[in-house]
Amino acid sequence: MKPYNTKEDAEAIGRRIRAVRKSEGLTQEKLSEILSVGVGHMGKAERGKETLSTSVLIKFCLEFHVSLDELILGTRLKSEAPEQIPPIYRSGIPELLEGCDEMEKGYVKLLILNTLKHIRKCKSLYSISPK
Repeated sequence: MKPYNTKEDAEAIGRRIRAVRKSEGLTQEKLSEILSVGVGHMGKAERGKETLSTSVLIKFCLEFHVSLDELILGTRLKSEAPEQIPPIYRSGIPELLEGCDEMEKGYVKLLILNTLKHIRKCKSLYSISPK
């Protein structure tokens, strides 16, 4: 197995970052702002001339829903195929709870449970076919 962290790896990671950035319609300036890195550093990272820190790569992956193995290795592990990721993680709901304290999360849980109960009750009332 070849060692990682070579110039070719840095260039490949940079190309993947650039591809994601462009697919999101972002400029290097905006991506730099999101990741809290300098624009010059971002440009050099996209060209493979410099590398981003592990914490910045993780932030990038979380922000753009890319797995680290996909970003670094260029391939998604079988266990992380989109169809195997629970739908709740693709729904955006976990992101809504970021920054909530435990009490707020408890209230949200109660709200969701009561809302689902009401929806299911109403759905059964309205799903009866007219005679």
